[in-house]
This record gives sequence, C-alpha cells and structure tokens, in this order.
Amino acid sequence: MIKRLRKRFIHIAMIAVTAVMILLCLIVNIANYLSVNAELTEMLQIISDNQGRLPFLPPAEKPGKRRDGQFTLETPYITRYFVLRYTDDGTLLQADLDNIASVTMEDTETYLSIARRHGEGFGYCAGYKFYVICNGNNRWMTIFLDCYQEMRGVFMTALLSLIAVIFCIILVYVIVV
Repeated sequence: MIKRLRKRFIHIAMIAVTAVMILLCLIVNIANYLSVNAELTEMLQIISDNQGRLPFLPPAEKPGKRRDGQFTLETPYITRYFVLRYTDDGTLLQADLDNIASVTMEDTETYLSIARRHGEGFGYCAGYKFYVICNGNNRWMTIFLDCYQEMRGVFMTALLSLIAVIFCIILVYVIVV
C-alpha cells in the first residue's frame, strides 16, 4: 500500500513538474521569438519609411550616452540588407546591394521570384526577413534584412532552455525519489 502510494506521488509530482517546466520553456522561447521578430519588423519598417535606406542619426548629446531602443549610431553600419525594386510583371528596375556582401546580381532573380510569389507583407526565407511593399503605379519594393544571427540566437536559446528543462526534470526526479 505505501509503495503504491509512494509511486503514485512520484508519478503525480513528476507530471506536475514536467508540465510547469515545459510551460516555462515555451513562454520564454515564444517571448524571445516575438521580441526578435518585432525588432526585425521595426528595422524593416524604418528602412521602408526611408525609401530603402537606413537613416543616419546625429551623435548623442553627451559622449558615451546611448540612445533608447535598438537604433543607435552604429546601426547603419552593422545592419545587412538589400532592396529590390521591380514592376508588376517582375521586371527588375533596381537592385541596391550596397549593404550586403553575400548577395550578387545573379542571386537577385531568385529573391525577386520569392518576393513576387509571397505578395505584399512580411515573410522569411533563407536567413532573411523580408518586406514586400507596393509603391503604387505598378512599382514594388522588397527589402531583405539579414536575420541569420538573430534567428540563430533564438534557436540556440530554445535548444539550451530545452536541455535545461530536461536536466531540471531529471534532477527533481532524483530528489523526489
């Protein structure tokens, strides 16, 4: 009787601990993804609002003072992106590749077809978050923002938190037993 009650207690305790740990892991990782996604969306919106360019900001009032938010004086120099401008029929009018090293003119056809297939709005493809905008008069602009490092960070956080959850569940099991 006591053995069966002990096993039942261990079983119920482990189910409860596992459920709480998995819920915590999910909340942290979903919040992390949503935060990174919002920052990428904001950056694409800033580039879009400036006709496909990142604005340069004047220096902060005092040396060493940092601006609030993700946009700093260094942002235009570290943000990797490219812009494609094209017509409704898919004719590439301009490819601005000045702020990216890994994309060549030969690659633009592939990215152009992805943008045209997707249509207006935000999307992800091959390490880039992109934003397709109709400028009117049969003109389109798509901004591809390199987000490989950010998405890698989201993935690594998810992986490490999953490993931590598994380790904690095993540790709680050992303690409970």
